[in-house]
Amino acid sequence: VQGAGIQAAQYVMDLGAKAVITGHCGPSAFTTLSEAKIDVYQEASGSVQEALAAYKSGALKKSDHADVDAGFGSV
Repeated sequence: VQGAGIQAAQYVMDLGAKAVITGHCGPSAFTTLSEAKIDVYQEASGSVQEALAAYKSGALKKSDHADVDAGFGSV
């Protein structure tokens, strides 16, 4: 779906999120989130609980770029 990354990023913005923890993030979503000052943490794995624990402990590194090409389908 064209624009799905931007739509997902807009939804995250509407929720008031300060950060996104994800496995991968495409360029449109990454740009939209970055412009909204929402931090993106990529390459999270395991369960939601494990990813959140990694975030809270500082084990996840904040991303400075998208890690997949447009159309990959992840935010």
